[in-house]
Formats: sequence, structure tokens, C-alpha cells
Amino acid sequence: MHLRFFTIFAFLIGFHSPACADPERVFQVGGETPGKVVFAIEHAEPDALGSDTSMGRVLAGILAVEEGRSAVSRVSRLVERNTRPRSSATIEELITVAWLYASATDGSKPITKRVAIGLTSDGWLLAREIDDEGDGVDLARLNDKRFAMLSAEWPRYRRPYGAPPTDPFGHMVELAKPYVPSRIVLDSDELRRRIYGRAPTEVPPLDRDLDSERMFIRLPVEFDPKVPAGLLVWIHAVNSGQQPLQVFAPALDEFGLICVSVENAGNTREIVDRLQLMLDAVETVGARYLLDDDRIYATGISGGGRSSSMLWACFSDVFTGAVPIVGLNSYDLAPTGTGQAWPKNFMKPRGRSWALLKTHRLAAITGRNDFNEPEMKVRINAMARDGLDVRLVDQPDMAHEMPTPETFLDALGWVEEAAHTRQAEQEESARQLLGRAEAVSDAARSKLLLKAVEMAPWSQAAFDAIALLDAIGDDQQSDQLSVGPDG
Repeated sequence: MHLRFFTIFAFLIGFHSPACADPERVFQVGGETPGKVVFAIEHAEPDALGSDTSMGRVLAGILAVEEGRSAVSRVSRLVERNTRPRSSATIEELITVAWLYASATDGSKPITKRVAIGLTSDGWLLAREIDDEGDGVDLARLNDKRFAMLSAEWPRYRRPYGAPPTDPFGHMVELAKPYVPSRIVLDSDELRRRIYGRAPTEVPPLDRDLDSERMFIRLPVEFDPKVPAGLLVWIHAVNSGQQPLQVFAPALDEFGLICVSVENAGNTREIVDRLQLMLDAVETVGARYLLDDDRIYATGISGGGRSSSMLWACFSDVFTGAVPIVGLNSYDLAPTGTGQAWPKNFMKPRGRSWALLKTHRLAAITGRNDFNEPEMKVRINAMARDGLDVRLVDQPDMAHEMPTPETFLDALGWVEEAAHTRQAEQEESARQLLGRAEAVSDAARSKLLLKAVEMAPWSQAAFDAIALLDAIGDDQQSDQLSVGPDG
């Protein structure tokens, strides 16, 4: 009676004969807590060179390194200890491979263990040991929220460096699923913090399903997967994901920009869903292609232009520029000159967000036959008085329509100029660090080189610093090999 009850109960909670692996062991090495956990993109062991920098981690295929007792304990707390998956449970969508390192008792090379982490066909998070050493495969279900917190600062890019593109060059195509949700979720708290300054009362809650949405992408004609690309997010006024490439293509190819758009994100879509989808689009493209975080721009027409200005102002930690077309929102009332005013659309950014916004540019395009031109002029002038780097691009005789390719190229070029100026200054500072590194010891030199990489990632100075770090590592390894038994 009791045995039959236990058999049924074990089946219901996932036990399977002969025995289910112990979830407690999945993040242990030989029964011991590891000293370091490296989360990698691939099954092959990553190179740790330069992993203290964001660029170095991408080159090495590393998402994060957790080292030390407290950091490693965060990893072990991911395990849902009251749930025991069947030993046959498998991962359908790999997220990362965790490399666990434990010190060997005899002082030899550290003991390692690989654990795959990903989603099952049922959509829950599984950690499964890759290398079975004969004592049964360790596996455990992981807590989604804790894993989200642990991985919140991981880089967007989730492919091996230089991996060939999966989309054609110079042609707009539908972006294959799955899509990646943004780490920024526009719930009530986030809307209050970023946009409204209070709990929104008339804004419907977020309602978007990435499984049913459609995104479209266009890579520049000379796309190089090893060079970080800029990204232009297009927001249409109608529910179409089609990109106006007759206007955009010259600028996209001139500046090496990927373009992404979302279907069913026009003026009839709730603003919360609309903004969220654009944030999701950035995350989705960034997971597949190496993006230059200093060159992520938004553009749109009419209501889409208004949305692009909100992304620029309210999400300055994501968007670094905008080119709103015949539509512009701002954080102040805009007087009409007749005793009335156009309403403010969001709260004025504060603190670090405001300081960051002042380093980014916005070029709004309109013309004298556009009914939004008067409002756009008032808003641009007010933002300029506040010290923001904004300008109005007035195309002669333009109505409420798309600009010419030349006008768009000029407007986006001015926005691009700010990023290139910043990057040139950063590279010059990195070059100075490289010069200082020549006159110091290896330990001090490594610190200066790592700082140079972090200061100007993906610049030639950063690649030169990585090469010098590699040379230092080779020299140290050579010195160790050359030491004989007598020291």
C-alpha cells in the first residue's frame, strides 16, 4: 500500500527509475563547491584573456565570471531544491554553458565540470551536467527570477565572435524567432520611474506576445560581423513593419547601420506596447549581432516620430540618438502663441539620465507644409535652451511625409557625428595609456592595458592592447616552462 503510493507520488513529481539525480550536486565539482564559475557561450572552454573587460569577454565567448565564496553561492542558490526533474529532461534552447573550476588537492590543474543551462520544451529553466563520469548526470530546475537577476548585466551578444550572419546583406527580411525580451520591462514601476513620474492611471498594462509579433531586419551591404554595427530602430505610423529603404538605404550603408522594425506597432498600438517592442527589438538584434552601444538610434514618422523622441529622452541608457520625422514629443508644455499649449508628453529626465541625455543628439525633420512644424519648432527651441544637443532640419516644401534620402542622410549624419567624436576622444586616451604601459612592469602594464580596452572598446587601440596582453601571457607561460627542477 505504502509502496504503491510512493510509486505514484514519485511519478507525479518527476522521479524515474532507477533514481533521479540530486539537484544539490549540479553546481558542485566532486562534491565540493567550486572556486570559480565561468558562464560561456559555447561548449568549448573559453580563453580567459581580457575577460576583465566587456570587449575581452565577447572575444573569449564569456558572458560572466563568478569568483569567490559569495559570488559562487549566488550560483548555487539558483537551484529549485524542492523540484527534481526526470533524468531524461533535456534542454531545447541553450542559454549558456557554466564552467565550474575547483582546486585540485595535489596542486595540479584545476578540476573542471561543464553544466548546460537552457530552456526545456515546456519553457522552464534546466541546468544539466554535460560530462557524465559514471555516477549519473546531475541536473536541476533553476529559479527563473534568480537567474534573471544573476544574468541582468550579461552582454546582449550571445554568439561566438565573428560568427557569420544569418540574414542577407542589403535586403530587408523577416527576423527569425525566437525574439529576446528586453531587460527593461515597462511595468507600472518602470513607467513611473522613466516616463510619468507617478503611477500611470490611464495607460493600459503591458500587452505584447513576442511569439506572435513580427520583426524585420536589414543588414548594411558591407556588413562585417567582427565590427560592431550601429542600429536604427524604425517606428512606422501604420501597422506595417516595412522599412522605407528608398529613403534609409543610403544612410544605412554610409554609416554601417543595421535597421530593425516591428509589425503592428503603429499609432493604433498602445504606447506602452509600442515602446516595449522597440526595446525588445534592440535586445533581439543585439543577441545575434555585435552592436556598438554608442550608436543605437530611433527614428519614426508622425506618431512614430513622437515615439522615437520618447525612446531618446526616456531611455538614454539604451538609445544614443534620434531622428524624429514630422512628429516630436517633449517634457514641457509647448505654447502655441494663442494662449494655449501643446501638452507635455513625459516627465523631464533627472540625475544621471539627464546628464547622459545631454551627450546625445536629436535631429527632427519637418517642413513648412507639415502641420506639425510649428509645434516641433517650439519643442526643439525649448530643449535647446535647456542645453540639449538638438536641431530642427527643415526641408523646403516638405509636408507630412517622408523626407528625401539626402535630408535623412544629413540629419542622421549629424547625430552620428557625436558618437564618432566621443569614440575618437576615447581612443586617444587609450593610446596614451598604451604609451604609459611601455615603461612599467608586467603587472602594472596589464592593468593599464585592461583599462585601455575598457576605455575605448573595439577601437584599434583596444585590439593593440589585447595583443600586448596576449604577449605578456605568453612570456609568463614561457618563463614558467623554462624553470628547471632546481629553480
